[in-house]
Amino acid sequence: LRGRRIAGAIQPRRLRASGRGWLILALGVVAFWILVAATGRAALTVDVIDSRSVQWLADRRTDVMTAVMKAIAALTSARGLQVLWLANLLVLVLWRRWRHLFVAIGAMLVVSAVAEGVAEIMQRPRPLGVEILGPWQGFAMPSRPMAVLATVLVNILYSLVPAGRWRRLGKGVVGFILLLSGFARVYLGQDGPSDVLFGVVIGIAIPLTAFRLFAPNEV
Repeated sequence: LRGRRIAGAIQPRRLRASGRGWLILALGVVAFWILVAATGRAALTVDVIDSRSVQWLADRRTDVMTAVMKAIAALTSARGLQVLWLANLLVLVLWRRWRHLFVAIGAMLVVSAVAEGVAEIMQRPRPLGVEILGPWQGFAMPSRPMAVLATVLVNILYSLVPAGRWRRLGKGVVGFILLLSGFARVYLGQDGPSDVLFGVVIGIAIPLTAFRLFAPNEV
C-alpha cells in the first residue's frame, strides 16, 4: 500500500487533452491579437464586425430585455465579482484546502496581470456609436470582468466540486453562466464580442492549467 502511494505521488502531472486545448487556444488568441495590433487592416476588420454586432443588438433593445440583461450583468460588476471571489476563498479557508487556496489566488493574479498588460498594449476603446448601459472603465480588450468571472468560476469548479459526474455537470453550468453574462455585456454595449471571447479564453485557460499542474485530482 505504501509503495502504491509513493508511486502515485511521483506520477507526472498532465494537462490532459482539455487543458492542452485551452492553453493552445489562449496562446492562439494572444498571437492573433498581436497580429491584429501590428496590422491595421486586420484590426479594422475586427472592429467593424464587433461594432455591427453591438449595434444590431442595441437597435433591438426593449425595456424588459434591458432590465433582464442588467440583472444578469450584475454578476460581472465589481461587487458581484468580489462576493463570488471572497466566498470561494472563505470556503477554502474553512475547509483548510490550502493547496487549492494558493492555486486559486495565484491563477487570479496571473489572469489579472495578463488582462491588464494586454489591455495597455491594445488600448482598444469601448464599443462606439451605442449607448453603454452600465458601469465600465479602462480599455475593452480583453474584457477584464469576463476574465475574472471565468477565473472565479473555474476556481470554484476545480476546488470545490468533486471530479466526475458533478464536475461535468458543473462545466455545463459554468459555460452557460459565461455565455449569458457575455451576451448581456455585449447587449448593454459594455464589451464587444471579441473582447468577451478573449477574456473568457484566458480566464479559463490559466486557472485550468494551474489546477491541472499544481492541484490535480490525485492530491
